[in-house]
Amino acid sequence: MERIGIGEVSRRTGLSVHTIRLYEDEGFFLGAIERDGLGRRTYDADDVDWLEKVALLREADMPVARIAEYAQLARAGAPDAERLAVLVEHRQRLADDLELTRRRLALMDEKIDRYRARLEQGGSGPPWREVVRVAVPKP
Repeated sequence: MERIGIGEVSRRTGLSVHTIRLYEDEGFFLGAIERDGLGRRTYDADDVDWLEKVALLREADMPVARIAEYAQLARAGAPDAERLAVLVEHRQRLADDLELTRRRLALMDEKIDRYRARLEQGGSGPPWREVVRVAVPKP
């Protein structure tokens, strides 16, 4: 199997050399990274494929510690159910984040609509719901 250097891996994956080294230090790879006679890291197609998957997990905002855990489970040949649990948990986190983002967008849409309506009326009227203040007598 062809072995390639870290620079070529960086070019193929779009990850920096520094990031690839960090991922190795964090234990993200499925096995030990081989070295050539000069001590330089070399990678095969399986390493590059795995690294691309790890990069996608990072793009999906999976924490570094969870990726390391996932990789450790894969290295150890852990049952699929254990690896699946890591992915399902992260998916739920993404879904929760998405719901929060949807609520935030709805708020922004509501406020934008109110300001647009206000501008259509010549710039008058409350952009927010009016607050009725009740005078409280002083003791």
